Order: sequence, then structure tokens, then C-alpha cells
Amino acid sequence: MALAIRNSTFNDDLKCSLLEDEILDKCQGCSLRYICDGIDQVIEDYVEKTTEVVNNFSFE
Repeated sequence: MALAIRNSTFNDDLKCSLLEDEILDKCQGCSLRYICDGIDQVIEDYVEKTTEVVNNFSFE
């Protein structure tokens, strides 16, 4: 799960395989919904804490 979150911050998408593979057609009733609802905040926190600006460039 941690690797999927990390990869989603490097031009990859975090997707639900249950929806993609049409095992479920909606999220209602899914036992994993609690995790999915909070995953966007986890990704945002990860990017904020691991992203560092090392240099700035100006093109004039």
C-alpha cells in the first residue's frame, strides 16, 4: 500500500482495481471505503513532507 501511494505521486494514478475490473460498480457498501476516503489526504501529506525545492530558475 505504501509503495502504491509513493508511485501515485510520480505521474502514476492510484486507482481502485475493484472498480476498474468491474467487480464493483460503485463504492457504496465496499468495506475498503474508509481507507479510500482518507487516501487523498495521505498522499497530500506525503508530498508535502517529502518534496523539497533545491533550486529556483528564472527565465527572462
